[in-house]
Amino acid sequence: MRALMPGGRGEPAESCRRSASRRRGFTLVETSTALLLASLGAAAVLPPALRFGDHLRLNAAREALAAVIAEGRGRAIETGSAEITVANSPWRVWVETPDSSYAPLALADFGVAVSLGTGGNGLPRSSRTLRFNSLGLGSVASQTITLSRGPVSKELVISSYGRVKRK
Repeated sequence: MRALMPGGRGEPAESCRRSASRRRGFTLVETSTALLLASLGAAAVLPPALRFGDHLRLNAAREALAAVIAEGRGRAIETGSAEITVANSPWRVWVETPDSSYAPLALADFGVAVSLGTGGNGLPRSSRTLRFNSLGLGSVASQTITLSRGPVSKELVISSYGRVKRK
């Protein structure tokens, strides 16, 4: 006599065990649905995550540039004068004092684009020079340097007094 499954269906217990052992894993439809949902989730999360990375790089570049400007201003107070030049070939910053010249920052390392505004002829500037005297005061009108990466941009405004404002 064959053993019957409890529940009264009348199927032999051996055939149920065999069908249960064959039913391991997921079907193609279940796997495809899971992959579709995962890809939709990734598509929704990826663009904001990339913009967040752009913000981080821009903040790092802006803070590094502000630190170089503060350092150059301090050197001007120590040595009597200093010039800080931001140039675009390649994007780099260097400081010149009466006794030394050095390039402490390469903005290209941050992967950001730099805009120095336009000149009197309406064409983009290729470099911008900030001059500070022995009191740490600037000798030119306020200047704006714009850093951008993708759709995100940040500004650094240097006043004629040598103060740096982040926008």
